[in-house]
Amino acid sequence: MKYIIGIDAGTTGVKSALFDLEGHEVLVESRDNEPDRIGENMIEQDMTVHWEKVLDTLKGIGHSDLVDPADIIAIGLTGQGEGCWLMDREGNPVQPASLWCDGRANESIAKLTEEQKRQIHLTTGTPALPGACLLQLVWYKEHRPETLDRVGTIFGDSKDWIRYKLTGDIYTDYSDPGCSLIDLKRNEYAFDLIESLGLGEYIPLLPPLLPSEACGGRLTAANAAHTNLPQGLPVVMGALDVMACTVGLGAVNDGDTLAILGTTCCTNVILNQRRADELMGKARVEILGVQDMYLVMMATMAGTPNLDWALNEISDSKSFAAVEARIREIPAGSGGVIFHPYLGSAGERAPFYSPNARASFFGLNATTTRYHLVRAVYESIAFMIKDCLNDYPSENPLAICGGGAKSKVWAQIISDVTGRRVLVHDGTEFGAKGGAMMAGVMVGQFADIHEAAQAMCNIHSEYQPQATAATVYDQLYRLYREARLKFMPLWDLRADIMRQVA
Repeated sequence: MKYIIGIDAGTTGVKSALFDLEGHEVLVESRDNEPDRIGENMIEQDMTVHWEKVLDTLKGIGHSDLVDPADIIAIGLTGQGEGCWLMDREGNPVQPASLWCDGRANESIAKLTEEQKRQIHLTTGTPALPGACLLQLVWYKEHRPETLDRVGTIFGDSKDWIRYKLTGDIYTDYSDPGCSLIDLKRNEYAFDLIESLGLGEYIPLLPPLLPSEACGGRLTAANAAHTNLPQGLPVVMGALDVMACTVGLGAVNDGDTLAILGTTCCTNVILNQRRADELMGKARVEILGVQDMYLVMMATMAGTPNLDWALNEISDSKSFAAVEARIREIPAGSGGVIFHPYLGSAGERAPFYSPNARASFFGLNATTTRYHLVRAVYESIAFMIKDCLNDYPSENPLAICGGGAKSKVWAQIISDVTGRRVLVHDGTEFGAKGGAMMAGVMVGQFADIHEAAQAMCNIHSEYQPQATAATVYDQLYRLYREARLKFMPLWDLRADIMRQVA
């Protein structure tokens, strides 16, 4: 039997998963990978530690007794996207990576003219966001030009750094630079835009571009010896974690819809090129990386961290099973309590942009219990998904994945709130699976990504909207959305006050 490894180099954890060609997870090796928070809005990660943890997961697979390493035919790859992963001319990190959730570039964005912001959105498909490599480079040039003087290669995500360490080759695929550095209509680096922001001198530091399903190098002898994997094992280019996860759920056709319930709650709608062109400058449009497809990507700043916060700060139990047993007793709508789940240090970026957005409860009274509050937090993520899909009405089912998809209670709430059939696929490591599927196409195991999806993607369970609950949520969603619109000026006022009293 043949196998493919999929690596997912994430923000809070790294994983290497071994898949058979029917998409079953044979073995998953994972390591925690906490980022460092510096001040109120800077979030960084040690690049060397990040790599060493990925290598350790590969060692766990290579030395496992479950399979013969000689039967492994390729390595797939994905990882957290955006940010700045800066490598010097000798192939070493210049400094810790500034991540996708880092907010340091907020002040640089505030200095841009409206025309500059418009050009960024029209050219790259993505608004001017603080996590984007392009905007972080603007910040570095303004505040730490000496850092950029030491750079030999600018990676816009973690997977390209990991691939370099695996193979010694320097490339990037189209999906991740597409967040801020690629002209989506020309399918090349946005040279004019980069120049216009005063970053032209750094263009030679950007890696060559290759398709996601292309080979990005081969496993070096040193890494093969360390991991017990075959030397020369081909490593796919891969894609940004959101795109890889999308592929791992088999969402590769126009209109397919999914939500990734992870550190971010990322809601995606797949588009053909015609629809993508129509939405340029109006939504966040990204390159899927396969089959000439695109997606509207609505990645919020905080997804499951809202639940972690609720369990730590509100619940009297830290057990998800115990908590969910309690919130089942609370009727849909949490007694009219609404939570807006904007816990991210850099505010919110989807389905709206506000660096000052903050979380809050609305509608409490004397009968509100701690579990009304906890259920309201669960419901808030479902409302957030519905908010993201507000401009994309459809009867298409909604596929969900990520840690939150393990919860039957939450899956049913999401179905009731969105009014859509919710699909949960077999497995847990869909980013790694998407990378593995791309690797399968790379080595000719599958003719294309559609054949790979047919072979490796399987539905485990599905949920239908419950009429009574859906009616309640339809009404409360109006309140959720209207309140967040009215909070916008209040968030800005709060930010002004906090700057004055700090």
